[in-house]
Amino acid sequence: MMLRNDLRIALLIDGDNAQAALIEPILGELDKYGTCVIRRVYGDWTAPNMSSWHGVEQSYGIQLVQQSVYAAGKNTTDIALTIAAMEILHSGKVDTFCIVSSDSDFTPLVIHLKDEGATVIAAGKATTPKGFVNACSLFIVTDTLKQLPKAAAVAHPKSSIKPSTAKPVPAPHPVLQKKPLIKPAALKTPPKPIPSKSTPDPRPLLRKAYQMTPKKDDWVFLGALGHNLRQLDPQFKSQTYGHKGLTQLVSQCGDLFEIRTDKGKGNTSQSYVKLKM
Repeated sequence: MMLRNDLRIALLIDGDNAQAALIEPILGELDKYGTCVIRRVYGDWTAPNMSSWHGVEQSYGIQLVQQSVYAAGKNTTDIALTIAAMEILHSGKVDTFCIVSSDSDFTPLVIHLKDEGATVIAAGKATTPKGFVNACSLFIVTDTLKQLPKAAAVAHPKSSIKPSTAKPVPAPHPVLQKKPLIKPAALKTPPKPIPSKSTPDPRPLLRKAYQMTPKKDDWVFLGALGHNLRQLDPQFKSQTYGHKGLTQLVSQCGDLFEIRTDKGKGNTSQSYVKLKM
């Protein structure tokens, strides 16, 4: 299924069934389809095993929603996420949901959201039950995200005929390759491009977004910069300026920014930018 690139997305993360280390590549994948206007992760943040999530709030502009466990064996996180999805659906603020979880208990929620006219993307492990995978408009396999900057997606064709009770046939899992990130040592400052009449100059917007982004030694996380760009301009797209992604756009503005890429856990990496003085 081909998705539009102007979707308004509510990103809802099941903190009990997702990895904090994969949030950046998931956001990068969603950036191809539109803007995440709502970003939330649900979980019990007092639990020791949830400590890896504590850095995502500032780094990625994601709201940590506390969901206490009232009784052993009861998955209150699933219930809280489902209630939130229904409230967001009826608010009319978004047209698309992205549920990050490998829990097939969300299958009825996905079916209901689609029945109400919403597009539903999900991100989970390759072992996620097929019923959940096939119910979604698009499924992102997070196992691949550990190795690639972009996700492998399973797209399911959308029929103009009303859904039947027959089990849908799962589509193949194409793996989308993305060019490797530029290493700091190999990065050279490109000459300042002259904006054409048809291509706007991104520098004023980039500078303003940089100024409002939290900094550490003048460096800002690229994902947080992208979040603030979309706060300033909800229609912001790197493609508008002739680039596939934000990394390429910022690299092209080498007269304005320095950029570095740090290795994270496993094969993940994180990019940071700094305004040149």
